Amino acid sequence: MKNSLFALLLLISVTAIAQNDGWNISTTNNKNYTGIVVANGRIGLLPSEKPFQVEQIILNNVFDKESPLGVSKILL
Repeated sequence: MKNSLFALLLLISVTAIAQNDGWNISTTNNKNYTGIVVANGRIGLLPSEKPFQVEQIILNNVFDKESPLGVSKILL
Protein backbone atom coordinates (compact mmCIF):
# COMPACT_ATOMS: atom_id res chain seq x y z
CA MET A 1 0.00 0.00 0.00
CA LYS A 2 2.84 2.37 0.88
CA ASN A 3 4.58 1.66 -2.43
CA SER A 4 1.48 2.41 -4.50
CA LEU A 5 0.82 5.61 -2.52
CA PHE A 6 4.44 6.68 -3.02
CA ALA A 7 4.22 5.93 -6.76
CA LEU A 8 0.99 7.95 -7.05
CA LEU A 9 2.55 10.89 -5.20
CA LEU A 10 5.63 10.71 -7.45
CA LEU A 11 3.46 10.64 -10.59
CA ILE A 12 1.45 13.68 -9.45
CA SER A 13 4.61 15.67 -8.64
CA VAL A 14 6.20 14.84 -12.02
CA THR A 15 3.10 15.96 -13.95
CA ALA A 16 3.01 19.21 -11.96
CA ILE A 17 6.64 19.95 -12.88
CA ALA A 18 6.05 19.03 -16.55
CA GLN A 19 3.46 21.82 -16.87
CA ASN A 20 6.19 24.51 -16.80
CA ASP A 21 6.28 26.59 -20.01
CA GLY A 22 10.03 27.09 -20.38
CA TRP A 23 10.15 27.91 -24.13
CA ASN A 24 7.99 31.02 -24.29
CA ILE A 25 10.04 33.80 -25.95
CA SER A 26 8.69 37.33 -26.32
CA THR A 27 10.02 40.78 -27.14
CA THR A 28 8.88 44.37 -26.95
CA ASN A 29 11.44 45.84 -29.38
CA ASN A 30 11.59 44.47 -32.94
CA LYS A 31 14.04 47.09 -34.22
CA ASN A 32 16.69 44.56 -35.29
CA TYR A 33 14.19 42.06 -36.68
CA THR A 34 15.55 39.60 -39.22
CA GLY A 35 13.12 37.08 -40.61
CA ILE A 36 14.07 33.62 -41.75
CA VAL A 37 14.63 32.67 -45.38
CA VAL A 38 12.10 30.13 -46.61
CA ALA A 39 13.13 27.99 -49.56
CA ASN A 40 12.48 24.54 -50.97
CA GLY A 41 15.16 24.35 -53.67
CA ARG A 42 13.05 25.91 -56.42
CA ILE A 43 11.33 28.91 -54.85
CA GLY A 44 12.93 31.10 -52.16
CA LEU A 45 11.45 33.96 -50.13
CA LEU A 46 13.80 36.60 -48.69
CA PRO A 47 12.27 38.49 -45.78
CA SER A 48 12.04 42.25 -45.53
CA GLU A 49 13.03 44.41 -42.54
CA LYS A 50 9.34 44.75 -41.72
CA PRO A 51 7.78 41.70 -40.05
CA PHE A 52 5.67 39.41 -42.26
CA GLN A 53 6.70 41.07 -45.55
CA VAL A 54 8.73 39.59 -48.41
CA GLU A 55 11.54 41.62 -49.99
CA GLN A 56 12.43 39.27 -52.85
CA ILE A 57 11.22 36.03 -54.42
CA ILE A 58 13.93 33.88 -55.99
CA LEU A 59 13.02 31.27 -58.62
CA ASN A 60 15.47 28.44 -59.34
CA ASN A 61 14.71 26.11 -62.25
CA VAL A 62 11.09 27.22 -62.44
CA PHE A 63 9.81 27.02 -65.99
CA ASP A 64 6.85 28.61 -67.74
CA LYS A 65 4.51 26.19 -69.50
CA GLU A 66 5.49 25.11 -72.95
CA SER A 67 5.03 27.80 -75.59
CA PRO A 68 3.35 27.17 -78.96
CA LEU A 69 6.80 26.47 -80.43
CA GLY A 70 7.39 23.62 -77.95
CA VAL A 71 10.04 25.40 -75.85
CA SER A 72 9.72 25.97 -72.11
CA LYS A 73 11.00 29.30 -70.76
CA ILE A 74 12.91 29.86 -67.53
CA LEU A 75 11.22 32.44 -65.30
CA LEU A 76 13.61 35.10 -63.97
